[in-house]
Order: sequence, then C-alpha cells, then structure tokens
Amino acid sequence: MPLMTWLVPASFTAGVQADPGPAIWKLVVFLVVGLGLMVPLGVILTILSLELTDIDAGSSALGFYAAFALTLIGGPIGFLAGFTVPWLTGSPGPARWFANLVGLL
Repeated sequence: MPLMTWLVPASFTAGVQADPGPAIWKLVVFLVVGLGLMVPLGVILTILSLELTDIDAGSSALGFYAAFALTLIGGPIGFLAGFTVPWLTGSPGPARWFANLVGLL
C-alpha cells in the first residue's frame, strides 16, 4: 500500500511533466481512478489487519498498533512525496515507467 500511495501521485506528476503530455481528460481520469482505488483498498486492508490480528496476544497488539500508526503517518507523507519529489529532482524515475505502463503517456 505505501508503494501505491507514492506511485499514483508520482505517475500523475510524470504525466504532467512529459513533453508531449497526455490529454487533460487522461490525467483527470487517472487521478480519479487512482484515488478511487487507493482509498477503498486502504480501508479494506485496515479492516483485514484488524480481523487477522489477535489483540489479546500482548506484544503482537503493540506491533499492530505501531504498524497502524506508521500507516496513518506514512500514507499522507508518501502521497505528498509522490507529488513533490519528481518536481524537486526533475526526474520521475519509476513513476514515468508506471505512467507509461497504464497508458497515461
């Protein structure tokens, strides 16, 4: 999930930076579909992890809460990094590959 959190906005940024850039409708559809997949997938994975974790197990409960807190903090940070890092470095890297893979470029 953290990789997807970074890859969707980074691919969008790669599409914006491309020299003959994609059509505006492609960028909008990609962003809407990408966000539309990220949010429900995050909720489903959180619910599954809650169901699969035995909270009475003591130390495993602490590990679960630490992982859950990391997800809550890391998700927005990865999302913002996906937008900003390609702009700051000038190189979209793997995001350009993913944008090309999904037909954005």
